[in-house]
Amino acid sequence: MSTVVQTPTRTTDNRVFVGLGLLLLVIYMYCQITSFLFLSDCDGSFLMYRAAELGFVSDAYAEAHPVDVVLFRQNADGTWEYRAPLTILGYPAIPGLVVHRTSTNLLLACNTRDPNGNFGCRRTESR
Repeated sequence: MSTVVQTPTRTTDNRVFVGLGLLLLVIYMYCQITSFLFLSDCDGSFLMYRAAELGFVSDAYAEAHPVDVVLFRQNADGTWEYRAPLTILGYPAIPGLVVHRTSTNLLLACNTRDPNGNFGCRRTESR
């Protein structure tokens, strides 16, 4: 009588890792595409210190990211959307985490000076 010994295979484990890898790739690509679309359609940008003065980001975030900018645009419904960047992901469309909405006119805020007399904002010239 012959005995067949079956060795366990790891194909199920490999499929899980491949599936997770593909899921992470899709999420990363979504973040990059939505970031690119927002970058190409933004109306302007605030320097971090100015965004902190206006209350769009915390002072701690502004101090940790002094060279980044907060981008903004006006939506079709008249509200304004602004996004602070995430490391590696850029400006993806993740509501609540990156995408914030306000009814404050950000172009008007862009045209007002800070206490030092600087604007701290730049409008996009292509619009």
